[in-house]
Amino acid sequence: VDDSWRGSAAAYGLVGGWLGVLAHVSAENSGDYRAGGGEDVHGSAGKDRDYFLKLSVLDKAGHSVRVSAEKNTNSGLYRWGAGDAGYDESATLYYQESERETYVFDHRYRMPGSRLVDWRFNLYKNNLYLKNRDSGTETESEGTGGQVRNTALFDLAGTSHRLTVGADYYSEEGTHRNQGVQTGTDNKAENLGFFVRHRMGIG
Repeated sequence: VDDSWRGSAAAYGLVGGWLGVLAHVSAENSGDYRAGGGEDVHGSAGKDRDYFLKLSVLDKAGHSVRVSAEKNTNSGLYRWGAGDAGYDESATLYYQESERETYVFDHRYRMPGSRLVDWRFNLYKNNLYLKNRDSGTETESEGTGGQVRNTALFDLAGTSHRLTVGADYYSEEGTHRNQGVQTGTDNKAENLGFFVRHRMGIG
């Protein structure tokens, strides 16, 4: 049994006949789950909040642009560092707060009257935070990535072709602090890739 309350609201509008606006907010407060035997499940209560905003301009002279921002927060008394360990009703609980921020920019262009240009560009940024208020520790991760690609359609000597060429990139950096002082070194990861995909049809 989950004793909780939930609520959400959403709004959508068209501004000036060309700009779409979507907004959404939701919230949930939940108590500890109650198992089949009637006992409460230790450390399962929490609070969730989610906020989302998206702006869209679609099919203007072949261009479409979407920009969005989202923030999600969660807080409650949870086990710390338990990983995949089994349930322990006597485990110590710590007040923790987690937060995720996501920002996305997406641009697409399909050239009118041409099958050679179908362009897509996507860029995103994620910020992740985890705070243990009782122990005074904080972990932060910042990730940035994107992809660009173009798909061309053409016919050649009785065959049809679909050629996609592009690249993608991702970078992430994480830090850990104890009582406001950084511990260890920054964790960094970075990846850059290129790709070519070709599909041919005969007949």
